Amino acid sequence: MTHMLNHLSNFVAKQSVIKLSTVVLLAFAFNLAASQWLNASYASSKFPVPYFEAQLSFDHLKLKTWYAALIAKGTLSAYIQTQHIDFVFIISVLLLHFFALLLVAKLIPAISQWHKLSLIAALLSTIAPLADALENLVSYLMLLNPIDFNSDLALIYSSFAAIKFAFFTFAYIALAVSLIAAAILWKKRVHD
Repeated sequence: MTHMLNHLSNFVAKQSVIKLSTVVLLAFAFNLAASQWLNASYASSKFPVPYFEAQLSFDHLKLKTWYAALIAKGTLSAYIQTQHIDFVFIISVLLLHFFALLLVAKLIPAISQWHKLSLIAALLSTIAPLADALENLVSYLMLLNPIDFNSDLALIYSSFAAIKFAFFTFAYIALAVSLIAAAILWKKRVHD
């Protein structure tokens, strides 16, 4: 872990604030576009409940009922297409969270403990998109037999979703806390 943090710290040191800001702005635009595409596809699938309700249900019977509703409406293929599109969204989240936290780390002096914590947060922020990808892979297994998949898959699916949402929340809190730390440290440098 120390070796990885040193490598990441050296990478950040070689980047300018302008370059990292540009990457973050591009990642943000990519994330917005991917979110819109994903949401439109999910809406077109006519899934009976909001995505977070399905993903966090932990209930194979509910999932099977919802999948049966898609089959009845003839929109199961649109839902499967949404799962494909979700991988584009996952990449956009990975880039946005990771580089936003690296940008904040750049704004904090390298000798500060907050710099190291921001780098750790950047690495940990990759857990959310990884869990999202694993959640999708489990959903593909369920969709192979949407009415009669193994009930344990629902628990695995929702567990990955819970990890995903927890680390999405972590990334946003870490970003806010790191920005506050950067502002406080900048103010201290100005007044010293």
